[in-house]
Amino acid sequence: MAGELELNIDNNNDIEKALNPNVNILQIRNEIASAEIFDAELDPIECSFNYDACVQINTDGYSHITLTLENLETLKKLIIQAENYYDKKYDKKSKNKEKLK
Repeated sequence: MAGELELNIDNNNDIEKALNPNVNILQIRNEIASAEIFDAELDPIECSFNYDACVQINTDGYSHITLTLENLETLKKLIIQAENYYDKKYDKKSKNKEKLK
């Protein structure tokens, strides 16, 4: 079938990786931590992490999102990774300020 993408995929993780190879991976852009996850309906969900041990989920364009237990576990892991990133980032900045004194 011309122009169609045919995927032989066994589970949602493979589908998610085919749709976005960086899904469920913490990304750092302009010193801001973020990630994209797919909900149970395979809708892409943008998530931001702001160094408050929380996740901000962008639901613009959706009437609802459906999260699985696996989604929630992934979000927990991403929050921990983001906190570790920010801890290192701000610890490094405070150490640099101390050196300047």
